[in-house]
Amino acid sequence: DWITPEQATSPSYWAEHVRSTVRFSAGVDRLLSDDPGALLLEVGPGTAANTMVGDHQQARDRVLITSLRHARDTRDDLQVTREALAELWVNGVSVNWPALHEHHSPRRVPLPTYPFETKRHWIERKTADAATHAARLFQPVFRRAPLPAADPGTQDERWLVFADRLGIADRWTARLRGLGERVVTVETGT
Repeated sequence: DWITPEQATSPSYWAEHVRSTVRFSAGVDRLLSDDPGALLLEVGPGTAANTMVGDHQQARDRVLITSLRHARDTRDDLQVTREALAELWVNGVSVNWPALHEHHSPRRVPLPTYPFETKRHWIERKTADAATHAARLFQPVFRRAPLPAADPGTQDERWLVFADRLGIADRWTARLRGLGERVVTVETGT
């Protein structure tokens, strides 16, 4: 549950807090139950808390923001903190901008003179009538045909036979080879 003022100022509470079992999941449940739209800000180096909270069922759709860089992150601390502030602002958190620029004055930055207007460049699908769809449909048809007779002029031709588990390909391969044809067999996994 939430810490009370008495617990916050009690040395024995903090000593017990360090020595006892951390009930992190129960704490996350309590934290997330108050405001279903709240976003979570990790204040401290790294992403350990956000990683553990992100695995929690109730936090799957939450915005998780890290405010300080991880030890292996090579970016500047100020950049990471400002990115976190920008992410908070983008997600609807009110920011005290004058306090951010308290010790130095911001300057104007020239922007492009054209407006950022989005233009749609999508090719719309043409609707076709039923007759057009019917013309595109086909049904495969197999017709029996005799094997070609061995012809001395076709010595460079080969048959490619895909093996099956029923033995049909083996019988066809034997028959083709019996007619003097050159056969290459493709088997599963080769």
